[in-house]
Amino acid sequence: MGGPGPVESIDFSCMDHDLANFSQDSCWMPNIILIAKNAFVWLDQLSKRYGHPIETLRDIPDEELDELAGRGITGLWLIGLWERSTASKTIKRICGNSEAEASAYSLDKYEIALVLGGWEALENLKERSLQRGIRLASDMVPNHSGLDSRWVINHPEYFLSRKDLPFPSYSFNGPDLSSDDSISLFLEDGYYNQSDASVVFKRVDKRSGETLFMYHGNDGTTMPWNDTAQINFLEPNIREEVIQQILQVARHFPIIRFDAAMTLARKHIQRLWYPEPGKGGAIPSRSEFCMSDRELREKIPVEFWREVVDRIAEEQPETLLLAEAFWMMEGYFVRNLGMHRVYNSAFMNLLKMEDNKEYRKILKETLDYDPKILKRFVNFMNNPDEDTAVAQFGKGDKYFGVCTLMMTLPGLPMIGHGQFEGFEEKYGMEYKKAYWEEISDNSLLERHEREIVPLMKKRSIFAGARGFQMFDFIELNGQVNDNIYAFSNSRDDLQALVLFNNSNNQTKGVIQITVPKAVNNSDGDKIGTQTLNLQEVLGLQKNGYSLLFDMKERLWYLYRNSDLIQNGLSLQLKAYQSRVYFPLEQRGVDEKLSLEKLIKRYGRRGIPNLDRAIKYSELEPAVNMLQEFFRNGTIDTPVMTDLITMLSSELNTIRKMKKNQKKERPDRINTRNRIRMESVILPAVQAFQLFELPDDVLFQMVKFYEIYRVWLKESYDHDYRKLFLYLLENHDFYEWFGINEHKNILWYNNEKMEEAVWWFTSVGAINFCSPRTDREFMIKLQRYEHFLWDLQNALAESEYRILRVIEYLQKATV
Repeated sequence: MGGPGPVESIDFSCMDHDLANFSQDSCWMPNIILIAKNAFVWLDQLSKRYGHPIETLRDIPDEELDELAGRGITGLWLIGLWERSTASKTIKRICGNSEAEASAYSLDKYEIALVLGGWEALENLKERSLQRGIRLASDMVPNHSGLDSRWVINHPEYFLSRKDLPFPSYSFNGPDLSSDDSISLFLEDGYYNQSDASVVFKRVDKRSGETLFMYHGNDGTTMPWNDTAQINFLEPNIREEVIQQILQVARHFPIIRFDAAMTLARKHIQRLWYPEPGKGGAIPSRSEFCMSDRELREKIPVEFWREVVDRIAEEQPETLLLAEAFWMMEGYFVRNLGMHRVYNSAFMNLLKMEDNKEYRKILKETLDYDPKILKRFVNFMNNPDEDTAVAQFGKGDKYFGVCTLMMTLPGLPMIGHGQFEGFEEKYGMEYKKAYWEEISDNSLLERHEREIVPLMKKRSIFAGARGFQMFDFIELNGQVNDNIYAFSNSRDDLQALVLFNNSNNQTKGVIQITVPKAVNNSDGDKIGTQTLNLQEVLGLQKNGYSLLFDMKERLWYLYRNSDLIQNGLSLQLKAYQSRVYFPLEQRGVDEKLSLEKLIKRYGRRGIPNLDRAIKYSELEPAVNMLQEFFRNGTIDTPVMTDLITMLSSELNTIRKMKKNQKKERPDRINTRNRIRMESVILPAVQAFQLFELPDDVLFQMVKFYEIYRVWLKESYDHDYRKLFLYLLENHDFYEWFGINEHKNILWYNNEKMEEAVWWFTSVGAINFCSPRTDREFMIKLQRYEHFLWDLQNALAESEYRILRVIEYLQKATV
């Protein structure tokens, strides 16, 4: 409700007087990736997407949940589930939106709204979501209710109120907002004409005639929330009633987000409602209710949130508690009050403004004070009170760099409604539908699928802070570049390294030494700090090699550990470029010198397929000879392997047939031989003469030829369809055909497929380089020609889907 406070560093001083009191995570909690959905807006969008009414939680299609789970979402925060205030809806409509619902944070009671299907629909969605590994999250609004809630009607004593009018200028001549016959409710007139930010509303009890002026909810930073009533937390029985409501929510939701939680910290209860003597306080008319700090502590001996956390741990232990808290209190909420997670608005605001020095300072200070706090941050690029992520960060490299940080820094990543789709409309909490006709940005979605979803599925590596180490990025001039975020994290034996340049400038530099990180004892007290070098962080053996896979470029990078230990990891980063290296593999002594050859050959260039490159380096003499034969038709006998001997012998046969064909008169050439030459062999020979291929493709060709020679000996019918189907279903050849998976469909790359088919059919043609014309031989030749015809038809009708190629060839086989 309140929106973020000013962007400030975390205040650790308030925590020095108390021992660390973190809540323990259940095993599932660290891996939560939360996505927010405004319930009414989402149902409206789903109705349009699927072409039929989707009105309740039960109606949400399984396909939608499958899509969320497929992207790695493990938490679904549904905003606006509870029965809302009727008065709030009336106020919104009087103020101009004739279609408005009540605010999602002005509540009547904690019952799932009947219009959304009630409890039965919730349990249905909850069960279906959990089957897919998704836990539901809900809001709980602890500091206020709707101004016409059940409590306002039946328990006005639960709220902050007064019997006298605080300001003589206030008037209450508007409509009666109550839907209950026993009371009347009036909003101060200044709200309707926007002439006054009234702090109270008027409640008239028709049964007793009593009039109360009740305070609106307020955080002291903006206008009061005019459709709410502020609960009085000074009384222990009222605090207990709120705790009972929280426990009720916890019985149905494993994740609870507490709205405006910071307003219920003891220091802010005092600031807002019971200011110290001599201080005016944040809320007008409250100075007369002043109270010393000692008096307040007598009234609230234990922080309300500490009491809530302890009760939840005892009565509903499998509940993740998430606090919306600002005002430099983030660390206090998790370290002392025991919330599992807390908002980290600095992530969004400082990265957006590119105030990287300040945000790196926050990260450094947190690491130096207590690294476990990092694990508790909720990082987001927008929230319901802010503009959308693409409105703030655009849709380019900066957006995806910040999104990469969100998914790889310790903590809980929170994704906004419509963020993946690139929606730009900011949905008000009173919206019943989206007002902009937006369609998903497919290019943005596809880039999310390529770059972000794989990180989401590796979340367990990044979520914790125990293995987290942060580096300074040292430029060539020796200066620290604060625009560069460089850190590593690990879990078990898995390790990742992340870098992001949050600026519009290209840079070169080195990472070698980590920033100081606190070492704490078992009580959580700091006993010192520690810095590590790259060798210690990555566990480098001096005579070994480091193999780093860039998840975004899909390339491997090779380094000698001796170079890394002596010089650090040298990198160049373009404007807003991000890199995620995972996995990081260590290799020992390179006995065959395969890695050394690759380092000399590629330098700092990436390698697409490392295993293939290593194998290629071992077959390099044979492949070089094959390449020379394609180029010049010559054979380098000293380096010839058995494989190349066979191949070159058959290729020489092709050359002789082609040479003899030129000498003979066309009318003397046997008709069958002419057919064989024109339809099968001649295209292959022309391809051999004209086609030059890169080394990685040649390696796959040699690899296939090995399989082909074995198949030729063992196959009794020489059915080329079966051989081709075997290759399509063999993962070792996926890259040869350019096979990749997207949305559970296997696709092939057309250019790579054509290249692979050319080689497959060319090698097949070699088998028919013979003067034989007997019946058995000609039948095989005819079958081969039919196969070529079927293969071309299969590819033409496949729409680049591997399954369709397989199905076509299987039918053709029959």
